[in-house]
Amino acid sequence: MEQRIYEIVRMIPYGKVTTYVDIAIILGNKGLSRYVGSVLKNNPYSIYVMNGDLMVPCHRVIKSDRTIGGFFGATNGDLIRQKIQILQNEGVIFETNGKICVQSIIHANIK
Repeated sequence: MEQRIYEIVRMIPYGKVTTYVDIAIILGNKGLSRYVGSVLKNNPYSIYVMNGDLMVPCHRVIKSDRTIGGFFGATNGDLIRQKIQILQNEGVIFETNGKICVQSIIHANIK
């Protein structure tokens, strides 16, 4: 199932994000959202590895409340600031309250 999660995350376009719940829905079980987060926390194909087509842009996955979520297990601090910066560099739009604009989110239709 981990490889399927990585496949789904690879399909998230540059400049867009999706949620842990949306990935779980694609997997067929909305209740798997925490498992999705756990898998991505240990992503061996992250943006920092940059191994060509193998890269899994886990920074493009957020919480369903449109907040940033985690990044490599962190929920605050430097890693979260890096995740925000990467997303902004990719063109993801943030609201003044720190949430991601709905226009930047794609939902469970990424198959």
